[in-house]
Formats: sequence, structure tokens, C-alpha cells
Amino acid sequence: MSSQDAFKDGVAVVTGAASGIGLALAAHAATLGMKVALADISAAGLEEAARGLREEGADVLAIPTDVSSAASVDELAETVHRRWGPATLLVNNAGIETTGYLWEIPLAQWNRTVGVYISGPFHGIRSFLPAMLSSGLPGHVLNVASVGGLGVGSLQVPYITSKHAVLAMTESLHQEMQLVGSDVGVSALLPGPVRTRIFETASSAGESDSAREHLEEMRHLLGDAGMSPAEVARIAFAGISCGELWIHTHPAVSDAIIRMRMTSLLDRVPQSASAGRSAIDE
Repeated sequence: MSSQDAFKDGVAVVTGAASGIGLALAAHAATLGMKVALADISAAGLEEAARGLREEGADVLAIPTDVSSAASVDELAETVHRRWGPATLLVNNAGIETTGYLWEIPLAQWNRTVGVYISGPFHGIRSFLPAMLSSGLPGHVLNVASVGGLGVGSLQVPYITSKHAVLAMTESLHQEMQLVGSDVGVSALLPGPVRTRIFETASSAGESDSAREHLEEMRHLLGDAGMSPAEVARIAFAGISCGELWIHTHPAVSDAIIRMRMTSLLDRVPQSASAGRSAIDE
């Protein structure tokens, strides 16, 4: 998609769309004239989000979906296809958060995090991309990664590990689209601090003071220094229109983390536990 006009009359599918970045991306898509399918595990939140968009005149479907379930995402794809045909824009955004030392993360929470953040985008791609390719029309897959996927850090290991995987998945899919000569573009959105409620609904694993303190610090960071979800959406769509593979909301933060990570790897010197946080604070 080379311009904002390419979105008009298209079909956007957004997971994790009941709030935060997902809802902002869905709302922006609607302003561009797209039909929008909202997917989220929260049925109540989804209906509230859909109602707000419909009041603005958007053509919206609200479909409760568990992105960690292949069957649930298949059902989402079938519902969208029956109503509107193949997707034009697929946004894999759904996410959850847990803080704590890695060895204190409950197995169920680890599996849930990996299921949402890693299997979720895979399920979306597997369920939607074949029809997008078969349509022969321009389209785009946007996977929401994070600046956390550029570096390493403590007390958020399930999240950071997953975001590394999402970034690698996105870059590899981009290469595969080149191999098949497709007009479907691929991008990774790498947000820095954004004012969302992800840490408001997060839990702290274990009994350590460090885990609880980290959770509170992240809540304050997003509230005090976070970018608005609407601004993230604007940046994301501008990046898609320009065909960017990596779309950074906070380029300076991304650059600092990348340099820190690459210097650490090249010099064979491990990063300190405070290094990643200091890059975000700057």
C-alpha cells in the first residue's frame, strides 16, 4: 500500500481491538474508509469499542476471539470473509503482560503469554494471508512488536522473549513475500512507552519486592511519559503507506536500545540489569 488512498473501501482486521493501541488502529482505519473487524477476548470491551466506532459512522464487526486458539482465529477469518471478503489489512496486536522473575512465572501464564504473542500472529497469518494472496490485491500485515524486542531486560522475560520472536517472524515473512512476488506488504510496529492499560491489568508473579516495584514503575512510566494510542496509529499508518518494514514510534529510544544491544554482542560484554530501562527513560 503506497498511499492512504489504498486503504479506502478495504477490510481491516485488528486483534486486541477493545482498547489501547488496537482500538486506536481500528479507529484510524475506519476514518480512512475501511470496514473494520474488531477481535478481542473481552466480549464486553469489544462491544463498547464497536459501539463507539459505529456512532462515528464506521462499518464494524465485533468478534470475540482468543488469538492463542487456532480454531478461534479460523472462525474469525471465516466470519470476516463471509461478510466482506478477504482482508486488506491484518493487524496482529493482541497482548497481555506479567512481571516477575522468570523462575517465578507460573507455567500457565508463560504458555498464555507465548500463545497470545507468538502463536497469535502466526494464527492470524495462517488464517488470513492465503486469501489475501489469492485475491491478487495489495494488502498488508502489521505485527505489533515492541522496543522490547530490540534488546533484553529483566522482570519482563515472557514479554521480551515473545517480542523478539514477533520481530523475527515479521522480518522473515517480509522475505517470503518477496520470494513469492506478492503485493502484500509486511511491517513490524515497535512502540516505545504508550499510554495503555496493559500494566493496569497485568499481574506480578511471585512474592518479590522487585517484581511488584517493576510493575508499579511501568505503570507510572506509561502514564507519565507514554505516547497517546491515537498518535501511535497515525505513525503506524504513515509507515505502512511508505512501505516501512520497521515502524518506530520512538526512534531515539529504538536507536539507543539497538546500539546498546549490538555493542554488547560485538564486545562480548553483557548488559547490566539497568541498561534497558535507562535507554527508555532517556
